[in-house]
This record gives sequence, structure tokens and C-alpha cells, in this order.
Amino acid sequence: MHTKYIILFLLLAIALGSSHTEAVTIKGTIIDNQRILLQRLMNEGTEWDGTYDYLGRKRVLIYPDTPDGLNSRVNPDENGSFILTTDEPIDSLILQVVSGGIYVKIQGPWEQDTELTIDLANVGLFTLQGHVYNMDGTPRTSEPVYARGSDQKEMVAVVTHSTGHFLFRSNQQISSLQTSVDRRTIVTEGPWSADAKITMKLTPEQTYAIKGTVKDPAGNTIKDVRVAARGKDGYVFLSTTSKEDGTFELICETELPQS
Repeated sequence: MHTKYIILFLLLAIALGSSHTEAVTIKGTIIDNQRILLQRLMNEGTEWDGTYDYLGRKRVLIYPDTPDGLNSRVNPDENGSFILTTDEPIDSLILQVVSGGIYVKIQGPWEQDTELTIDLANVGLFTLQGHVYNMDGTPRTSEPVYARGSDQKEMVAVVTHSTGHFLFRSNQQISSLQTSVDRRTIVTEGPWSADAKITMKLTPEQTYAIKGTVKDPAGNTIKDVRVAARGKDGYVFLSTTSKEDGTFELICETELPQS
């Protein structure tokens, strides 16, 4: 009887041992001789000599390309080096700059401790850039633009500059871009896997015009009267003033107002 229990115990120990996977540690270094990465962080306070600062480095994430990979994310140090440890083999890594428009996939696999060099000049990056404009042609500034992959999940975002310009760098196909102008969503479909330039802008077909005339009880037109549009939340999101002849026009770049 004791022999039977001993055998069962040994079999159980073997089964548990075979299911156990060793931790994998990747010691990596990011090489950026062309300043691809640092260029996107210059407005975040990088030092004059090009070294990373604390805030800038916190926007650079390296993590396993798995559904919960972000839980294992690490940031590079001031030399661009990082150490990533996981409880299981890694098939591929993601290098992402939060709100910086950079999304890079590094293919593995790595089943044991590895030293890795990521040279951004040799990972097959392409550039997708463009501008976001209001309907009147003025640039849309400080507006997030989101890049989505083939599964329509968000890959990375970037914020437009003072000229409405945005720029993505990736070695993965971007299927669509999404942004908004005055709370109205604009989606531009791709896909893109090579250098490209695009324009994102509201068109008249994406807007609503409300026209009218302000009159007093006697039927006389009234100028300089404020006319406001309220949304479903009750807040004013658009207003104008009646002209000399009492007419007004509201161009709504969102849903029709409630009142």
C-alpha cells in the first residue's frame, strides 16, 4: 500500500514538474542613431544632448505581445537599456511610445535568457503622416489621432501639432485612423504598410446646417441676438449672433441639438 502511494506521489511530482516553465529574462538595448525615438520625445523634456529624461522614458514601453502583456511592461533607462522578465517563453515583443505614434513589433521567440539589441533603423519602420483640419480649413491642434490594427484594436495614438500635423512610425500594418472634430468622429480607412500621407477633414456631408430668422412679436427682424444650440446634456455647444436682417446659421459638426 505504501509503495502505491509513493508511486502516485512521484507521478504527481513529475506531472507538476513537466508543466512548470522557467522564467525568461530579456536584457535589451534600444539603438536610435537616427533619433527616431528621441525625436518623438523632444517636447517631453529630453536633455539637450539627446539623453532620455524621467518623463520621456516613462512613455516608452516594452512588453510581451500577449493580451495581458502590458502588465509586464518596463521602461528603458537613460542608456536605452531594459530588463524584461516573464514566467513563460516570449513569442514577440512590442515597443510603444504612449501618445508618441511609435509602435514596433520585434519577433522572437525567446525561450531562455537572451540579450537583445533593437536597432530602430533596421526593424522595417514605415511612416504614416498627415494633417487634421476643421471644416473651414484651419488646422486641428492638440487632437489625438488613433491608429488601429487589422483587428481594429488600438495600437498607438499621437497628438496633432500646431499645424494639425501628425506622424506614426510602425512596422505593423495600420488598418485605419480615427480622430474627432468638435465631438464628431472621423475615420479614414487604410490599410497602410508603407510610407503614406493623408488628410483628415470634416466635409459638408458630415455636418448639419440650421438656418432661421429672429423676429419680434410684430414680425420685425432683430439683429445681434444670440442663438445657441444645446446638446442632450443640456449644455450649449454652439452659438452665433443674428445678422443685420435677423438671419442666423448654425453649422453643427455633431448630432442635431435638442434645442
